[in-house]
Amino acid sequence: MAFSADSTLGEILDNEKGKAVLEKHMPGISKDPRTAMGRGMTLKQIAAFMPAQVTPALLQAIDADLKKL
Repeated sequence: MAFSADSTLGEILDNEKGKAVLEKHMPGISKDPRTAMGRGMTLKQIAAFMPAQVTPALLQAIDADLKKL
């Protein structure tokens, strides 16, 4: 399965390599209790709701690493 910023948080976290990418860029995300609320949202959607935490540069870096998987 190919991953990108258009993938849902749940899809990415359910894959060990995808989870590792998120943990690299956003340490602790897989253990944060708030993550459960966003599992059905894409990373782009999450970035729109949390622009201070998921900046365009961060989103771009995550997207680039996910596309390498």
